[in-house]
Amino acid sequence: IKAAFIWKAADLEWLMAFPVCYVHEEKVLPPQGYFNALQKLWWFIVIVFGTVLAMSGFLSWVFKEVSPALFQWVVVFHDIAFIVIGSMFFLHIYVTAANPLPGAPRNESWNAMSQGMISITYAKRYHSEWYE
Repeated sequence: IKAAFIWKAADLEWLMAFPVCYVHEEKVLPPQGYFNALQKLWWFIVIVFGTVLAMSGFLSWVFKEVSPALFQWVVVFHDIAFIVIGSMFFLHIYVTAANPLPGAPRNESWNAMSQGMISITYAKRYHSEWYE
């Protein structure tokens, strides 16, 4: 959880360079630690918007007869949280499983998510700060 809220300048550089690197393999991403910036962003969104989704869902379920105006605001926050998490979920699946990073083995990201294991080559290239 702590890693999702600790951002360095290299993380922001990584996020800016990622779209170009994703398309053109010759571009090099800034060194990253155990989590890269996109993984930190994913966990940040899951933690923050997941909390909003759970709390607003609970409030709309328990307190729906309190005030129509309050209930409408709770539903708006609930919908926004769902849209953000849902959009990022599909982006996450696409980036990691459907279209992995250039130069990475096709199933490397899936192995990382499902088994917690990555190859040394993948660690050197995409998590070099952590590898060192």
